[in-house]
Order: sequence, then structure tokens, then C-alpha cells
Amino acid sequence: MPLRFAIFLTTALWALTSSAAWADETLQTLMDKARHGDAQAQVDLAKRYEEGEGVDQSDSKAAEWFQVAANQGQAEAQYYLGWMYANGYGLPQDRVQAMIWFELSAAQGNKDAADLKMATMREMSAEELADLRGRQAAPENGATTPEIVISPELADFNFLEVRRGYNRDGATKQWMDALLLLARRGFPGAQNLLGFHLLKTASGDKAEAMRQEAMRWFLASARQAYAAGAYNLGVSFMEGRGIKRDMFSAVRWFEIAKASLPTDRPADYNQAASLFREAAEYHHMDVYDAARQGYLSASTQLGELIEMRLTEAKARRNLKD
Repeated sequence: MPLRFAIFLTTALWALTSSAAWADETLQTLMDKARHGDAQAQVDLAKRYEEGEGVDQSDSKAAEWFQVAANQGQAEAQYYLGWMYANGYGLPQDRVQAMIWFELSAAQGNKDAADLKMATMREMSAEELADLRGRQAAPENGATTPEIVISPELADFNFLEVRRGYNRDGATKQWMDALLLLARRGFPGAQNLLGFHLLKTASGDKAEAMRQEAMRWFLASARQAYAAGAYNLGVSFMEGRGIKRDMFSAVRWFEIAKASLPTDRPADYNQAASLFREAAEYHHMDVYDAARQGYLSASTQLGELIEMRLTEAKARRNLKD
């Protein structure tokens, strides 16, 4: 059975079975749950975007929410993210990446994922199969992320508090647990900072695994148009940190980072004062490290880094041409 036809049948089936459930839950409630880390709500919201059920149809938004849920290990999300990669819906077509997500979902007992994994493999070229073998430990698989028990009091922390504590107190268990929780809930700032920490501390026998994990979190952040995450992802591609060196991908992500930079000046005194107070948090560190962490008050410095790296990546890409 052709892969697209198999996907169509599966998609039609969940559309029929889930429409009644959607009627019982308002869109706002669903969005609130998704934003607070409810993986099933994230999957249901992704399906709504895919079908245009109560929202403007958007494959890209569907892919974003499937990605957030898949990063939490939700098997259904991993399956649907796989077929979006397989067919290029909302994401660039990438059968290798599709296979990785199908494998993760199938490992949790999803038979549909196992079936589509085999169907996708039959359609892959020799080059894609070779690439797959080289990416079996790809950063998206989350294998190096430890499972932790989150204490109830950490659930109320927001990202700005966690980043402040991380830079003030260091990588204590309290702040790292809270940071990982927020990253798994899909907050792009937390995902970027977690990647930054992993990359900064990568050493010893686990160095490469930590770099791969950092790349995974940069990717999750960058897909939400978080400028610092996209910049750090571009650097990973440019320098071959945790991923194969690729100047074309580096240029792409630097351009996304540039387009994602904030362009508005502070609207009033209160906003200006807020940025001034924020800058005081990183007075003891390099301002360019603060930019890579995503501090809004260091956006100018992030822009400088992006321009410098983008120029270099384009030159190196053109040399390869």
C-alpha cells in the first residue's frame, strides 16, 4: 500500500473518532492545557490545526504542537510528527527524521508507527538509509535526557525566575530540574537555555552525547522562532557540534534567527526600566553569552553575532559550491 494512502486512511480514522471529543472541550481550554504542558492536549490542538477544526488550518502549527508533545515522549505525537516529515506537511520532507520518530513511537507499542516505518523504509534511497544509520542516535531521540521527579513547588516557576536563579546560583539541582520541566513543556527560552548549559558543560566520555542533546533542544527552540535558539542551532551546524557540519543548514537557521529578532523599541519608561533591570542579572558574565541565552536586553549583541556568523557561513557555503 503506498505510504500516502496508508496515511490517508489512518488520518480519516482519527478524524472520525475524535470529533465528538473535541465538541466537549472549548478551544481556549485546550490551548491553556497545551501551553501548560499537557501532552494529550498538545496532540489534540495539533490535530485541530491540521484539520482546520475551529482554527485556521495550518500544517506548520500542527507540526509545532506535535513536536512539543513528541519531545515529551507522547507516542501518538511521535507517530504523527513522523508522517508529517515523511510527506513534507508543515515541515521539510525528511524520511530519515520520519524513521526516527516512527521508531520511537513503535517502541511504545504503536502498531501504525511500526507499519509506516516499514513502508517508509521501502521508499528510501541508499543515501537516505546510510544517513539513517548515521543518525540513529540523533538529538531528537531524547535518549540522554535523564528522567527526574519534579517536586510540586517547582511547577509554579516561570522561565524568567529559573534563568535568574541559574545565572545567580549556578546549575543547582533545583534550577536544573525546573529548567528541564519547562523545556519539556515546550517553552522555547527554557529549551534554548538547557541546550546552552549542555553545550557549555560537555566534557569527557559523554561530551558528544551532551552536544547531541544540546542540538536537540536548540532545534526545539528554533522551530518556535526563538532567535537565540535558532542562532545556537546555526552554530551547531556550522561547527559540527552534535550534528554533521552543514553550511546550508547553518545559513538557513542564521537567517531564521535574524528574522526572529525583536524589532520594537521599548514603548514606555516601564518597559525600558524592565530591560535595564534584566541587564543587571548578567553584569558578571559576558554580554554575548547573555545574548546566546536569549536575554531580550542583549538583542543588539545577538544581532551582531548573527550577522557575523551568517556572513561567514555564506562564504564557506559558496566555497563548497
